[in-house]
Amino acid sequence: LQAEAGAVAAATQEKEDADMVAAAAAAAEISQRQLMEEDKQAQHDAEVQLECVMARLLAQLAGALAAAADGEAERCRGSAEKQAQHAAEVQLGFVMERLQAQLE
Repeated sequence: LQAEAGAVAAATQEKEDADMVAAAAAAAEISQRQLMEEDKQAQHDAEVQLECVMARLLAQLAGALAAAADGEAERCRGSAEKQAQHAAEVQLGFVMERLQAQLE
């Protein structure tokens, strides 16, 4: 009877041990899934942040390019005005020479 009771106790302990191992394995699997989900979310968050940084950098670049284009346009306008003034001075010189020649 004692041997039988010992065998039942051992079987019961093995069953409890097996149940604990199964519960621990299930908990580990759940933890693994949670970690994978957290990793996916972290990766998604990092991608969104990277997209935001890239958008800000592109906006800054666009602003710098617009400022450079404005500066170049202003420089070209100044150059065109100088050329127009020079052309007018040259034409005025020719007119004055013709008037001088007619007066002589």
